[in-house]
Amino acid sequence: MRKNKKRLWALLVSAALMAAQLPAARAAEGPEPADSVEKGDFIVEGAALIDSQEGGDFYLDGDVLHITSGKAMTIRMKNGVTATTDTILVPSSVTASVTLQGVNIDVSGTDKACAFAVEAGGEANVTLAGANTLKSGRYRAGLEVPENATLTLTGGDGDSLEATGGVGGAGIGGGNNGDGGTITISGGTVKATGIDGGAGIGGGSGDSGGGGGGGTIKISGGTVTAISGGTLGVGG
Repeated sequence: MRKNKKRLWALLVSAALMAAQLPAARAAEGPEPADSVEKGDFIVEGAALIDSQEGGDFYLDGDVLHITSGKAMTIRMKNGVTATTDTILVPSSVTASVTLQGVNIDVSGTDKACAFAVEAGGEANVTLAGANTLKSGRYRAGLEVPENATLTLTGGDGDSLEATGGVGGAGIGGGNNGDGGTITISGGTVKATGIDGGAGIGGGSGDSGGGGGGGTIKISGGTVTAISGGTLGVGG
């Protein structure tokens, strides 16, 4: 009888030790996947997303949300937040698949801040859901797609994007002195406004009166309005 009690006690102690070690083991393995994560003023939603700078799908560094994988995700505003100065970045070598759902980013008061930037070598496949607004600071495009970067933008009839560059920046495309990348728009209602020499869609302004090259632009659907701060609504 005593032996059985001792054996049972040993088993209970062993089980307790194993349970205590589980959280540490999970922490060592990294964050657990989640379908909805609050980051800054955004909520990021998707299937089994991993919030981590090392091997994850996204992470927040300061006020910049980095998209670091091709996993499909939706970005929307946190409940109670109508506008934010948090921004979105798709780094080089990443092909992102992002739905913008009612996002309103306004960094127009901050020099060289970009609401949504795709780095050279990066690619962003963006689907619009609801009304979205991107406003950047001086020298940056509203939705920045420089040379060697790619943007594919689509949405339905009720989905929209208003992208406004800062001084010298395109609405969608290059920043000041910058060429635009490869830009394809196939749906949604899109209004892109360049400021002080920047194209609506295409290249940014140039310091000597010229502008950046327009890049490659294809518009196959949707309703698109491109307003230039210079001479060209679309191009460079």
